[in-house]
Amino acid sequence: MKVIRAFVFLVCAGVLAFSQDALTNDAIVKMVKAGLSETVILSMINLQRGDYSTKVDDLIALKQAGVSDKLVSAMAAKASGAPSPAATASPAGAASSPAM
Repeated sequence: MKVIRAFVFLVCAGVLAFSQDALTNDAIVKMVKAGLSETVILSMINLQRGDYSTKVDDLIALKQAGVSDKLVSAMAAKASGAPSPAATASPAGAASSPAM
């Protein structure tokens, strides 16, 4: 598991180092079509600036291009300024009681 996390981090860091432009719907589709994992793409959505169009026709186009609902949801959250559901989800098994 640590190896996978390290790999995802290195891939994201490498892409961030070479890409200063905001991610767009087209960039997400390119990453999906290139076979990058949902985890990697989700990391990119959460880490990079995004300029996403979430109009109905654009959401339909994303779905038809094979973009998962989880990625579309993260893009919509980023476009609205809200944190994505995946970014705010607590780790499995984490206690939800307040600290004392």
